[in-house]
Amino acid sequence: MTDLELHIIQPGQPDRRLPLEPGILQIGRSEDNDVVLADLGVSRRHARLEVTPEGVVVEDLGSGNGTVFRGKRVTRQVVGAGDELSIPPFVLRLARSTVGIAAAQEFTDGRDATIPIQSARPSARLVVTSAHKMGNREFALPPAGCLRIGRSDKNEIVLPEPASSRVHAEVMDSPEGWSIRDNGSSNGTFVNGRKVKSKVLEDGDRVRIGTVELRFEAVAEEKSEGTEAYNEAIIAHREGGPPRPVALPPPPPPPPATTSFDAAAAPPPAPVRQESVHRAAPPPAYAPAHAAEEIQIDPARAKARRAPRTARMAGGFFSRPINQISIGVLAVSAVLICGKLGSSAVSYAVQSMVAIRSAATTGEPRSPATADPASPGEPPPASALDATSRAMVEAGMAEGMQRFAEGMYIDAAAAFYRVLRVDPRNPYARWMGFVACEFITLGEVRAALVSRTTSEAARAEAEALALAAVEQAIAGSIPSADAQALLATALTLSPGDPELVDARARLSTRQAAVARAATTQKAEAMARSLDAMLAQGQSEFERGKYSQAVKSFEAVRAADLSRSTPQYYQAEEGVRAAKDRMKAESKAAWSEANAAMNGGDWVTARERLEQVLRIDPYNESASVKLVEVRKRLRAEASEIYKEARVLEDIQQAEKAIALYQKVIRYVDDENDSLSRKAKDRMDALLR
Repeated sequence: MTDLELHIIQPGQPDRRLPLEPGILQIGRSEDNDVVLADLGVSRRHARLEVTPEGVVVEDLGSGNGTVFRGKRVTRQVVGAGDELSIPPFVLRLARSTVGIAAAQEFTDGRDATIPIQSARPSARLVVTSAHKMGNREFALPPAGCLRIGRSDKNEIVLPEPASSRVHAEVMDSPEGWSIRDNGSSNGTFVNGRKVKSKVLEDGDRVRIGTVELRFEAVAEEKSEGTEAYNEAIIAHREGGPPRPVALPPPPPPPPATTSFDAAAAPPPAPVRQESVHRAAPPPAYAPAHAAEEIQIDPARAKARRAPRTARMAGGFFSRPINQISIGVLAVSAVLICGKLGSSAVSYAVQSMVAIRSAATTGEPRSPATADPASPGEPPPASALDATSRAMVEAGMAEGMQRFAEGMYIDAAAAFYRVLRVDPRNPYARWMGFVACEFITLGEVRAALVSRTTSEAARAEAEALALAAVEQAIAGSIPSADAQALLATALTLSPGDPELVDARARLSTRQAAVARAATTQKAEAMARSLDAMLAQGQSEFERGKYSQAVKSFEAVRAADLSRSTPQYYQAEEGVRAAKDRMKAESKAAWSEANAAMNGGDWVTARERLEQVLRIDPYNESASVKLVEVRKRLRAEASEIYKEARVLEDIQQAEKAIALYQKVIRYVDDENDSLSRKAKDRMDALLR
């Protein structure tokens, strides 16, 4: 047995833990693996862990999506405590086991009764169920203590959350029980969706600070009859003294007789096997949505094997194990097929929605097939994207991942498919889009199951909370997002309820009104800013500063890329008028420059082209010709410099100085090496 355990983390699902023992663990989607990761992105035989006393080695088995370690795909890698492996959408984390050695010790009285020796365990804890970039997921609450929660590193629970204050809240042990107190934070502390100043916590309460959600769990101590007495007996035995007399609990009563077989003719019961390892009780049939679960061995299986075969088969057709297995396989197959079909349908619907929105924006009709990155054609590669497209891709991916982390899978899928419209070859956006669609399908299935298994009292309570939250949101007391979350939960439990549907309509109307008001304010502010820039450009145009006017008009166009305001078209007209004026004023200099070039007067051509560019800096033809003229003058200056050196050698200093001056005039650049050499030679001759 090693001191390591494997934490299996999946977004939106409870964490799982698996103690690691020496040997090989197979990981994959197939049910016969040691660690089953039920997702279509995982291969049937994805990877395996080889656990040895010296360490743990992970080996990828040629999977389709690969095994990622520290951002890189690996084939074989040695890992240790604290390391994380990514098999999307799962994260496998290796951690030190928190279970003490004493928790695994036991004492048996020989009657198939295992009594554990209890170890010290925390009386309560906070479990992180929704957070971004938090390594530690569980925080034990020490008795008679206080835990501070906030953004500061001095807190016991540090939240990487901008909406959290430095010391946001405190959790303390009081006579009434564990209670949470808000320290006057800016954004408030919420318990079960309600903003509180102080509240006594109960088992299962959800504490939310910003986007981080924690669940309070009161840890129940495992006790059984006779535990303290057996513990004392074992301690006395280890210390060498005689064990104290212990009153054993009475044996369990025999099972009642059934009508399916004769008790006298029944075969003798199988011998009772004494278990050597303490096994935890089986988990409940339906656990809370965010409850952390551990991979444990169910003792009910061993008891079922020890029961008489006739008794196990007395229930009829559905009690036979082979029939149960067959029905289970058929049910799982049906769920997988329906999930895949539903995922494809949702994916196609999201693509259609994005295509329709894009067509409405650009005015170009497009079908879902053209929005699909797998459609025929030659889309531009990612490296060929311009800066604007790359920025749109990065912003879309960030928005999609944020919506995916918040559980808004429809918005996330829409964001990923918008990225694919810009960069059809982006594999990560394509894969995350399909994953979001799968989560949408699984969410619908889970909502149907929850709706069928919830009691009427729970439905009524959820409905009352949702209706009260909607009224508070309409009044402006709480954020609309909190009311929307409670309303979505209530509608999941009671779909189609008239009061809830009416409340949703009223809340949507309120949100739409707030959105319209915000949009109107934003549009008015944008219009004022555009009017100011447009007035500045018109003023510069009237004063004859046409190049500056073009810059001001271009700023107006850059501020309204959607072309949704009249100022954009006024600025476009201003740019056109300013460029026409500059072209008209530089026409004479442009004609003189062309005439000088035709006559071979390169110095005059250069001067006239520079004059054209001072008047009209947007004249690309003048810029190209100026570069050509300067190259021609540089070549002639090089020949003249050689001739001047010859004249200098034959003692004709005056002619050499005149040629050096001509070189300097031709080059017209003090930093040019030829111009510096000519100036130095001329100064030497003048001295």
